[in-house]
Amino acid sequence: MGVPGLTRGLAPYTETAVLGKGDHVPQNMRQISRLTIDGPSLAYHVYNKLLAHHYSKYNKALRWPNYQDIGQATLQLLSDLVETGTDVEALYFDGFLPASKFATRLARLERSRKQIEKFCEGNHINPKATVGAIEIDYNDARWTHLVGPGSACSLPAPPFLVPAVVDALRLSSWESKLHVVAEEADTSCARLAKATGASILSNDSDLLLYDIGDEACVVQLQSLDRHENIGAELRNEITATYIHPPTIARKLKVPSLISPAYEIHKDGSATFGTAVKKARTSKEGQDLCDLEAFAAEYRIGDDRPTAHPLSKLDPRTAELCCQVFQPSATEPKLFLPVLYEDPHGKSAWRCGSAYRQLAYSILASIVSWSRGEVCEYYKKGEAIRPNAVCTLGKMKQAHTVDAVLQLAESASVIPVSSIGWYMTALHVVVQERAGKGWLVDLNRFRALMGCSNGSREAERGLIHLEAQVQAVLYSLRILKQMVDFVLTLDGTNLPDQQPLQSLAHCLSTMPSIPELFTNPSQRQKSVETNSLDVDTLLAPIMSLLPTMRGKATKKTAPLRREDSSTLQGQKGAKQSKDRAGGHGYAAARHNVFDVLHNIG
Repeated sequence: MGVPGLTRGLAPYTETAVLGKGDHVPQNMRQISRLTIDGPSLAYHVYNKLLAHHYSKYNKALRWPNYQDIGQATLQLLSDLVETGTDVEALYFDGFLPASKFATRLARLERSRKQIEKFCEGNHINPKATVGAIEIDYNDARWTHLVGPGSACSLPAPPFLVPAVVDALRLSSWESKLHVVAEEADTSCARLAKATGASILSNDSDLLLYDIGDEACVVQLQSLDRHENIGAELRNEITATYIHPPTIARKLKVPSLISPAYEIHKDGSATFGTAVKKARTSKEGQDLCDLEAFAAEYRIGDDRPTAHPLSKLDPRTAELCCQVFQPSATEPKLFLPVLYEDPHGKSAWRCGSAYRQLAYSILASIVSWSRGEVCEYYKKGEAIRPNAVCTLGKMKQAHTVDAVLQLAESASVIPVSSIGWYMTALHVVVQERAGKGWLVDLNRFRALMGCSNGSREAERGLIHLEAQVQAVLYSLRILKQMVDFVLTLDGTNLPDQQPLQSLAHCLSTMPSIPELFTNPSQRQKSVETNSLDVDTLLAPIMSLLPTMRGKATKKTAPLRREDSSTLQGQKGAKQSKDRAGGHGYAAARHNVFDVLHNIG
């Protein structure tokens, strides 16, 4: 997760390399033709490049890339590397993080929570912010060095950024190179680098502290640059700065970069020069013990962790599975990301909790741990707090399985899978709130589908509703992945696999994160492309609630299969009017709802 200030301190010692197998490499430059890639670092790099592109192109308006854009840009960046002759040997993603990172992870969640709170309360939105779909020049976004919004962007990265990139890779020709590993991605990158000499592409300074041998180096992801037509020697080449830890350690006259990194870790106010001087002094007593403990975190080890079928799992789900197979498993932990939600409302993660509980119960059916609970960590009130979830008995499991099967049937009615699952999750959320006197105007729901009446206000309720829908969808995704994991484990001997097989079949229609976790503009485009009618889609949901005029309506179930014929062929003047309000530029002060709901 990085040592703050280490990369900056090492900047004077970086050198430039040419990536690939070009024939015209200057004599004073290193040529790097084999890479292993730190997956999470790649995901955040692409996101930040797109964020800067949007900020620059739209006159410093705050616009966030959606998951589809991020996935597409990631694939194109990898293609650019391959075109130079670079061999990408593997892309590693964390599938398990050590207990020593527990405090750091909680701190990051808390920081994200505070960022959301600050953003919503400040409501400091640029009036020039854009609404609706935008065009992206992916080539420009990847290779033009632009300044991003900086402090003007107080939002954390999208909550499902890393699994969205994993999905994009999994559904592409990169699937065979994709590895969700039962350890930190850093460790796997370092192990491969030391064994093969392949350099590591990453922005994580932690990788500078592993022993990766004399042949490999760490290529700085943020320094990637493409040169076109600027001379015969660097025509259409990609260059980057790199750090070769053994060489720099010799120049600094320290045993390794572990020593100055430890001094920075111990005293965050120390300059790099001061840290190097202290690193040259011998350690004794407690200081020596602390240094050895710090160094142990970056020891690769000879043996790989026990392999489990993690390749189809999100890093978050993979970590839960890895924890329960630990010999000393007591209470596995699941860290749920901070969603873009009302910071003062009840946690959006309360929605969909029954599906996560079923997922944990299914996992417990093949491996037991001492307490039989999973401890979730997510935003509760104004802090990140734990929530212990007990596993279900067989009867309650069966009841929840039946409920999920009914949900999947409802989703299948709508001919567009992503819209079907979204509307089903929305129905689940509204049904939970229906008995609490919640009043709603149809236009507010229509705004979720990209239909605007031109008079939307900053509406925390709609922001929170969107977050709750995402919580339901991701909870169902966790369930889907857990079912698939259990069914694919060798030696699984369940007394009755039929319910699991039924679940696996019905959940198999869930789209990937880039397809499913969309914004209103994307949903509007999907509805229009497939000639669906928004009001027909919303009718079962609206019937659950009293309207703003106080007229109570009868409860109904989600759409049934026989209702599907009414969803198409109704694309007329009304939707043309909707389109007029759903795109273009906001003339008045832009609000929180507009900004948060145009994030993928």
